[in-house]
Amino acid sequence: MKKKDVVNLIRFHNEGDETGFNKQAMQIADDFYDSGDVELSRYIYSLLSDASTIVPQEDTTKHIGALQLFKIESEPLYLPQQIKNNLIGIVNAVKRNIGLNTFLFYGHPGTGKTEASFNIARLLKRRLWKVNISQLIDSHLGETSKNINNLFESINSYPFKKTMLVLFDEIDALALRRDDSRDLREMARATTELFKGLDGLDKDVVLIATTNMYKQLDSALVRRFVSKVSFDCYSREELIDIGLKLYRFYLNKIDGISNDERIVYKILNSIEKMPYPGELKNIIKSSLAFSNIDEPHDYLKRLIVELDPECDLSDALNLKEKFDFSTRDIELITGVSKSEVARRIKNG
Repeated sequence: MKKKDVVNLIRFHNEGDETGFNKQAMQIADDFYDSGDVELSRYIYSLLSDASTIVPQEDTTKHIGALQLFKIESEPLYLPQQIKNNLIGIVNAVKRNIGLNTFLFYGHPGTGKTEASFNIARLLKRRLWKVNISQLIDSHLGETSKNINNLFESINSYPFKKTMLVLFDEIDALALRRDDSRDLREMARATTELFKGLDGLDKDVVLIATTNMYKQLDSALVRRFVSKVSFDCYSREELIDIGLKLYRFYLNKIDGISNDERIVYKILNSIEKMPYPGELKNIIKSSLAFSNIDEPHDYLKRLIVELDPECDLSDALNLKEKFDFSTRDIELITGVSKSEVARRIKNG
């Protein structure tokens, strides 16, 4: 806190200038927040609120118009180093406080765009506010653009902007063109309002937008983001490694399941087209969770069927050739004895 801040506080108090006093006090709270003293910053905000100023209690706010406070779950997120480096760069850019605050994450569904936003919020110690896009889009002509305008006004007038991270998940729902001529006119107005909102966004607010349809976005919209991060950079080896990490994570959360990582690796390594992490996480988690409690290896069958629906588990020779399974592996997976498995392989 600077000496002039103390002098200004006393001056505003002596002059009875409540607005000036509140503004200076909020600036001091912001400075403490920037220096890393988040608790003291929030305490000052609460004192201002208790004094019946215009500042509301932060922790009681759950909705701001079309924004909803999002509870961040503690789920694992494994990313390629290239994406990790980009995310670290974003965190560093925001902390340097030079006005870089709008970011676009693009890539196929399930590549980790939304989850990466959650992690950035954690690293920046910000509360994550998710835009309810369905609440913005209205069937009445002109209402969508009005809703977008109201959204950005709500964001910019929020007194705790330095604690905000706004997530515009699947922003393409607002920015892509429609076939119907009426829709075209309405969406053109909405897109224009979106441009204005992004241009006028307070620099203290961090905004992340995600899209699965990057190539279809209006280029004028794309230019409004200071940084664009591609999530389509997973190699096959990275996906297999992520699959194994997810397997270890969820295996440790479930009792009565056998650790068959060697077999899991063979399964993942043999799948022709590996799914992206979002889908892979659901497949591994459900295979483990839904497995038969009395059969510690049952999840392996489920995992194979989920990743390769056309695989015939009764065809021992195919299992051996496709997955490089041993007769012992096939016994564990299918429950068929090794001798019977060997006989089936021999007979083709």
